[in-house]
Amino acid sequence: MVAALSKQMSTLQTSTKKTLTSTVAVTTPHTPSAPAPQRGGGKGDRNTNTGRGGRGQPYNAVPRVVVGGGVSGLPPPNSRSDPRERTYFNGRKCAHPDGATGNPSNVNWTPELWEYGIFVDFDEWQRLGVYDKLTTLLAQARPSDDTCSNHRVGRAKSDSGTLSNKNGCAYCLFRPRAPAGTAEADKWMYGTGQGAHSPYRCQCFIRFLAEGGGPDTPDKHRPYLQGILLKRFDKQ
Repeated sequence: MVAALSKQMSTLQTSTKKTLTSTVAVTTPHTPSAPAPQRGGGKGDRNTNTGRGGRGQPYNAVPRVVVGGGVSGLPPPNSRSDPRERTYFNGRKCAHPDGATGNPSNVNWTPELWEYGIFVDFDEWQRLGVYDKLTTLLAQARPSDDTCSNHRVGRAKSDSGTLSNKNGCAYCLFRPRAPAGTAEADKWMYGTGQGAHSPYRCQCFIRFLAEGGGPDTPDKHRPYLQGILLKRFDKQ
């Protein structure tokens, strides 16, 4: 009898276990996928990550994480250590003209004014460039090739739209080279065959404009070249 009772208890436990197992549903937790970044109909602000106008949705800017001097996932910025880059940004250097010669403010030159107080107005250059009578004059300052018989037109830029290649400064690239024995102080009048810098910052080119040309330039033509220089109002 004890054996029969024990068999009944075992059968009851097995039946109860199967019942519980069949009534408990095993579910796998579901995590909904994040919606794709969207942009509102209005403009967003990268810095505050907020939007305005439109549907009021924020601008989902990509975070700019700086790692080791650069943006994450990108190489570090150019250190500007290449000599060609320094040449491009600095240009050739030379002394300023005597007195107030060519200074658009008609005041005596100072080192600071010569370095920071003027710039080349290529819009004026373009305006003068349509006059055939000025072709020879302009070709001496900004020649289109080493014959110096014609001049470049328009704003200063290379074929690629920049000034960072060998054709940046036509004055230095195409002007005649200085003869042997030329004094260092007079070398600004000559080219070097190296034009890989911006004419906006080439003091030799600017000096030629400020002087109104070279020794052989007719006096009546000098004001045209000098008029291409403009002053920076924050410096004079």
